[in-house]
Amino acid sequence: MKMTPSDPAPASPLANNRTLRICLGVAVALLFVWYLWFVRTRTAYFASDSDASGYFNTAKLLTQPGLVQPVPQIAGLTPPDWNYYYQQPLGFTAHPDKVAFTATYPVGLPLHFLAAAPFVGGLDYAAILVNVVLAGAALLLLFVLGRQLGLPVPWALAGSALLAVCPLWIYAILRPMSDACATVWTLASLVLALLHRRHWAWGFAAGLAYAIGVLVRPTNILLLLPLGFVLGTHIRAWLAFLVGGLPGALFLAWYNFTVYGGLLTTGYGQVGHLFGWQFVPHNFLHFLHWHFLLLTPFVFLPAFALPWLLRPARFTVILLGLWGLSFLGFYIFYFHTGETWWYLRFVLPAFPAVILAALLVAQRYFNQQPRPAFYRWGPVLLLVVALGWEIQATRSFYLATTKQGERAYLESVEWMQAHVPANAILLQMQVSGAFAYYTNFTIARWDLMDAPAWARLRAAARASGRPIYATLFDFEEPRLLSDLGAAGWERVTRVRHINVWRFHDPAATPPSR
Repeated sequence: MKMTPSDPAPASPLANNRTLRICLGVAVALLFVWYLWFVRTRTAYFASDSDASGYFNTAKLLTQPGLVQPVPQIAGLTPPDWNYYYQQPLGFTAHPDKVAFTATYPVGLPLHFLAAAPFVGGLDYAAILVNVVLAGAALLLLFVLGRQLGLPVPWALAGSALLAVCPLWIYAILRPMSDACATVWTLASLVLALLHRRHWAWGFAAGLAYAIGVLVRPTNILLLLPLGFVLGTHIRAWLAFLVGGLPGALFLAWYNFTVYGGLLTTGYGQVGHLFGWQFVPHNFLHFLHWHFLLLTPFVFLPAFALPWLLRPARFTVILLGLWGLSFLGFYIFYFHTGETWWYLRFVLPAFPAVILAALLVAQRYFNQQPRPAFYRWGPVLLLVVALGWEIQATRSFYLATTKQGERAYLESVEWMQAHVPANAILLQMQVSGAFAYYTNFTIARWDLMDAPAWARLRAAARASGRPIYATLFDFEEPRLLSDLGAAGWERVTRVRHINVWRFHDPAATPPSR
């Protein structure tokens, strides 16, 4: 089981200079602490869009009886004349047999939020602690994994740095979303699985980490292929792995059965139509284009030379190949992966594999160069250029301002709570998950209703004396005014980039004399 390239590295001045090593170690430690502080201060910890609010609302549901949320009732609107589907906020699904909403999103990240909540004064701020821990864990685990696969310390540190400033990683680690969490548990599973060669009992920890990763994102089950390759034919390690993963599997089966009525049923419903060969050509080009830009050509292109290492490091090549291709090969069939660059977050757990592959190739290349100066300074120059590329890309996407933009959700909630009657019915879509988390307002989804449903809602609100408001992003307004009719709507105010409208029902206006 050979893991390291056979080419010996030329002697480095760093290895013979203790003072320089100490200074660089202190610098790395300070940069690491600064990075954690950056994540701490820039994390958008709000229950904002569908993903962020979905995970927070799921965390709340875990504390509710039956793991469901009752549907807010509107007098005069009950099935079969009314469908509670019209009232489900983003991140929820109307339960077919109960007057309740169930969660759409996986349970893993919400469990992390609940675990962090007691340390930060409540669930509202849990994402800050979770993201800081995930950021630190990812960099440390990638460093350890690089060392396990034969990279010298400076090269392993370079791998952590390349992940730390990758725009897609920054996008994920500054939001309350599952992508960074799934990546960390992927790294943890592989690091722990590789340790089974020291003692088979490490298989238990690997199984536990793997089960948590599947709870965070069900498609992390794809990691079983590279993990199986690592464990090989070590029966005791496999038994330990299965025992470690058993509690997570049992919990997931219980949760799915309790919430969705089936051991293997999830909140996503039927998604088979989103996978198909017809999406492969577009997604393939999309993957090439954005991996090139997000990981830089200095990482993306060398990774293709990974087969070059087959002779000196066959085990490593197969492991990285199975790891990367498991995720990339699955999601290349998925429609949403090719929609925009940030949907590559689905394959973020494979990004460390690409980074490690590139570094192993680059290390072997520079090891073979006859000029010591080229070996010493060539990698440094490439790393500086690659990091500069990634930092510039991060700035061009304005990722460091994520928190400022997402705060608009919370500000709109605060304005509505201060200026709108508590019995108001709110027509929403994009902000519906946030309002479901932070408020007790009754929500109706304008984008799910047809004209007859809108007429029934107006009549019920008129009969019970309940005002109707709408809280909309700019892109929602034309559709609402077109689908439901523009008559009666009046713009009240604008909270950042969210508009508040009030509906004046013409049928409720007394006739003029």
